Amino acid sequence: MIDSPPSSLPDLRRASLANLRTIDLRGPDRDFWADEAAIRDRFVATWAGLADEAWTLPGAAPSDAGGPDWSLAEHVGHVADWQELAIDYIGVALETGRWPSDDDYDGGDFDTYNERRREPWASMAPSAIRQRLDAGRERLLETARRLSIETIRSDEGWGWVYMVLHGHRLDHLAVIEPWAEVLRGRQADGDPFVADPRPNDFETFWAADRATLGELQGLLRGVPPAAWTGMARVSCWPRSSTRGLTRWLMAPCTKTVTKPLRTGDIPSTLTPATLS
Repeated sequence: MIDSPPSSLPDLRRASLANLRTIDLRGPDRDFWADEAAIRDRFVATWAGLADEAWTLPGAAPSDAGGPDWSLAEHVGHVADWQELAIDYIGVALETGRWPSDDDYDGGDFDTYNERRREPWASMAPSAIRQRLDAGRERLLETARRLSIETIRSDEGWGWVYMVLHGHRLDHLAVIEPWAEVLRGRQADGDPFVADPRPNDFETFWAADRATLGELQGLLRGVPPAAWTGMARVSCWPRSSTRGLTRWLMAPCTKTVTKPLRTGDIPSTLTPATLS
């Protein structure tokens, strides 16, 4: 009987998160720093190619403390924030041997603690967040490398060193990987990542219509009469739209009206008063 060759270990950069969860990253056979680098590479690759406008869109995940939905910017900023916090508490551990406790952070209510630290990340430029993330990681690694691997793998050390590096990123990858895929699909479809301009009710719709018409009229009143050649088509759009809408209302479920504006529909003369 021929034994099957042992299966290779999952690639931390590409394997499913479910597979990564089965790996004992605390085991003595694991290279703590190589694992950190691989998970960090995977983390930053998540948003590759995304426009900065996509970073601020809410919807990545609901707030666990009852606030608005979190954005990609806030998730990445949150990871950067904890890196900076860890530089301080690991420094204390190096000097005194004392590790923090959950009670140090709003009495262990991490949801509330993290919620009130969403700023400055929520309003920070994505490029600045990425710079803080990278700079904080370098400083954190410099500090954490002063610990022995035995200290890092101890119960207290593991909970505060591994969890702020590998573990924290893995937790947030479960949120931002699928969210980034949604954003990437929207971006490929040409989504400008702006708020939905469609009004929620007719009152808002007509208010916006009046405001837009007022802006248009204000613009056109400043056009000198001699420059109005070729502007006739502007006055025809409302009439053409009215005809099309009337036809659709008469038979809304049977056909789509796509009648183009005909040259004969355009008046031969047009003055600013025509659009008043």
